Amino acid sequence: HRASLRRTFIKDIIEKNQLSVVFQPIVSLKTSELFGFEALSRPKNPNYKSIIELIDDAEASGHYIILEKRMVYNALDAYMSRKDKYRDCYLFINTAPYATLEEKDYNDIRDRYFSHMKVVFEVIERNRMDPEEINLRKSIVTNAGAKFALDDFGSGYSNHLALLALEPDIIKIDREMVRGINDDVRKQHMLEDIVSYARYRGTRVLAEGVETRDELETLCRMSIDYAQGYFIGRPS
Repeated sequence: HRASLRRTFIKDIIEKNQLSVVFQPIVSLKTSELFGFEALSRPKNPNYKSIIELIDDAEASGHYIILEKRMVYNALDAYMSRKDKYRDCYLFINTAPYATLEEKDYNDIRDRYFSHMKVVFEVIERNRMDPEEINLRKSIVTNAGAKFALDDFGSGYSNHLALLALEPDIIKIDREMVRGINDDVRKQHMLEDIVSYARYRGTRVLAEGVETRDELETLCRMSIDYAQGYFIGRPS
């Protein structure tokens, strides 16, 4: 019932752009330098406590495609005004597991923004993805001049078959695998296998959700390329 009441505000949220964008830093564990930022959307409407609620309701009410386009373009526009010292840092943008953005959208983004920034599009495999759709999605993104990342790897849906099909530039390790990895030998062995495969394919590995010094030190010892999380920097 609460969700049904909330959905009456979705159209207003999209049309009035009642969304804000925050950025979480991503650092290189090889050089300790800033590598980029992930753009994260936040609803301004008080009826929504989180962006997850808004996304779920948008999907259920048929408004998700226009919502995602709004969030993507908000992130790109906001990143245009970054300080000069961040000019070479990558912008990471989350996108849907299915192709809501079309080829003309990616080409428009390329023409309007790519001369001003370097972009990584993240794909979350929340449901089983058709291999042909994956390859089409990847070819459109890479042809437009962006990099491609598989997000939340190890979360359940994202698995080795998706990794083989996508061949992403970057693998983002899910926060649940990172949490407490300093004390969990099983997680360490699993991550070692992923890193080994990534090195073979020339793919980079990024660990999400780093919240303690012990986790960070363990990831450094395991030769993870990049990391993000509250211990490194909160979204702002």
